[in-house]
Amino acid sequence: MSDKTRREDMNTNGCAAVAADRFAKVSRPRRRLITGGMVATPILGSLVVRNALGAVCGATPSGNVSGNVSQAGPLVTCAGASRECWDTGARKNSWGSVDKNTRFDAIFAANAAIGNDRFDQVIHYSETSGPKWLASYIVAAYLNVQNGLVSLPNMTTTTMIDLLKALWGQGVLGNYSVGSSSATWGASQIVDYLRSTGIVNDLVC
Repeated sequence: MSDKTRREDMNTNGCAAVAADRFAKVSRPRRRLITGGMVATPILGSLVVRNALGAVCGATPSGNVSGNVSQAGPLVTCAGASRECWDTGARKNSWGSVDKNTRFDAIFAANAAIGNDRFDQVIHYSETSGPKWLASYIVAAYLNVQNGLVSLPNMTTTTMIDLLKALWGQGVLGNYSVGSSSATWGASQIVDYLRSTGIVNDLVC
């Protein structure tokens, strides 16, 4: 083996060792996301992360609509767990500071379809359209934000929760206004937004 080949092998092995050590304390789902090629980029004062499939992760609604991306910025955490994960999966008994018995209408705008249902009931909804469907995604997003799985630069936990409140309160009526654009979102557009940004990832637990 030539000296050049030995040097290349050493460099390759050294990089692999550094990479392994760097992610040694990162949970398996996050490690898959990080090592899958996710990078951070700011959008209109917010920030998105694109993975290898090109899905936008972590954009605000206006950034999601604009698609105006640059190539610099700090790292964004965006590994929101699925509804099923919080309901019956690995996180079903690990809601952190969130009480499962919290009534949905104690945090979000009241709606006849939800009534007095608690968070643990809402996250269990199996509907595939309408207010209950949207509410289950809103609760999953709320849990992801409160447990630090999703964060955005220039947005605190409080402002993220305020965004979710607006998405629910206006979106359930079909008239969530997206930034300065003329677009309005209803339940299906908001669920698509939460999925495509990774705020609620149907494949992550």
